Amino acid sequence: MAMTAPDETTDCVPLCVDLDGTLIATDLLWVSLRQILRRAPWLILKIPFWWHQGRGFLKAELARRAQLDYARLPYRGDVLAFLRAARAQGRRLVLVTGSHENYARELAAELGLFEDVLATTAALNVTGRRKAALLVERYGLRGFDYIGNSRVDLPVWAAARRALVAHAPGWVRSRARAQGNVEREW
Repeated sequence: MAMTAPDETTDCVPLCVDLDGTLIATDLLWVSLRQILRRAPWLILKIPFWWHQGRGFLKAELARRAQLDYARLPYRGDVLAFLRAARAQGRRLVLVTGSHENYARELAAELGLFEDVLATTAALNVTGRRKAALLVERYGLRGFDYIGNSRVDLPVWAAARRALVAHAPGWVRSRARAQGNVEREW
């Protein structure tokens, strides 16, 4: 499909954007885990304990220990170009991610595109149905558009006004299309 940004006169709802796999071609959980285990391999013994406390807790512990170089992340150029064009037209962009809030806020500051950030904390892992519920609570059912890339984004796309599917596997694309609100794919 064509890669044009939405027209600001018809798209006044926020454009919410997933990070891992969508805006970047990796997952910050794995990036931070690799970095930590290279520096302090003995921390592998703590990972099961952190995981047992919940994914949000695990992500918080990793974020406390890993320093990421946001300029070196593998950004998806096509998605980034789309977001820059949308922002230039006045579209409100919101980064909504299962990555830890420290990473999300730092990345948002690095890019300078996002007006708001919703991300995982030690107490809440912002993925799937939880992400959908947070967005519906904040913007209302069909009160936002959403760019995502994986099966965990299906409930978010279902709650969104428009679904934008970025670099998703074929079966995820098919399931997203079946919901009837897919506007763009790349």
